[in-house]
Amino acid sequence: MQVNSVNSNQNFGMALRFSPEVQKVLAKRIKQDSSIQLLDSLVETQKSNPFKVDVRDELGVLSAYISDTTPNVANPQLKVLKQSFLEKHFKSPLAFIERCCKYADKVNEETYAPNMNSKLKSIFEKTKDAD
Repeated sequence: MQVNSVNSNQNFGMALRFSPEVQKVLAKRIKQDSSIQLLDSLVETQKSNPFKVDVRDELGVLSAYISDTTPNVANPQLKVLKQSFLEKHFKSPLAFIERCCKYADKVNEETYAPNMNSKLKSIFEKTKDAD
């Protein structure tokens, strides 16, 4: 009897993912509680975003692959962002991750907000101000 196992995607539903190498970089560079809270808030806010931000370490430079996770998308990968020289040497890796999350939020707003009902959009705008 042969049993076939199916590999499940353990990161399903997560819009912000880090490779193991990036996790090591973050563990070395992030020491302050405020930075940890910022990273936690970025992860929480990206959970509802259909655009996935996959952060990787490529030869010592962080890069982020931003792709659409909604079903039936013709071209799921949208953009690849690379860490700049200044971000790498003079800023925290969180500056790059925050820039990637802002880009994903902007693309989400430009892609799905124009098709939204105007009354529903105004309700969502009110809830943003409450946070």
